[in-house]
Amino acid sequence: MSDVVTGHFGRGKQAWRWAAAIIVVVVLGLATGLGARWYQMKHHHAPVPVPKKSIASAAQDRALNGDYQGAQDQIAAQLAQSGLSADDKYILYYQQGANYQNNGDNKSALESYKQAAAAKKTQNVYESLGAVAHLLGDDTSAIAYYKQAIQLIPPNTPLSGNYKSNYEQIITQLGGQP
Repeated sequence: MSDVVTGHFGRGKQAWRWAAAIIVVVVLGLATGLGARWYQMKHHHAPVPVPKKSIASAAQDRALNGDYQGAQDQIAAQLAQSGLSADDKYILYYQQGANYQNNGDNKSALESYKQAAAAKKTQNVYESLGAVAHLLGDDTSAIAYYKQAIQLIPPNTPLSGNYKSNYEQIITQLGGQP
């Protein structure tokens, strides 16, 4: 009767068998984990690269901390430098526009977004142009900007359809035809 299971693991020899099986499983798990870690360390070739901070990161940080004027001054100083790439100009003007918009200066935001679009045409900048034009009461321009944003949606991405239908809905709400 000592082999009959009467508790969690049974009694006598059967309890020792269960305990030994559990210990073997735990030891094998630890050995596998340590082996995998050793393999990773042995075959690790280079550190994972840290993404480069954008040229506007410091200004963005200042704006997020409420120092809009300091952020705008910093952007203006960077824009005054010669040899900026189109991407750098885009990033700086876009950040400048976002700062103006967040501070309620939509007219200046529109001008900065236009400068960003002149440097690089993206879906994001045309969406921002549309939103600010609408806030300024220029729905005709807002519709045109949203239509341009539709043209710049990257194809075959998971959210492409969502962006397009969202912009089309906004265009319809503004009185236009998608």
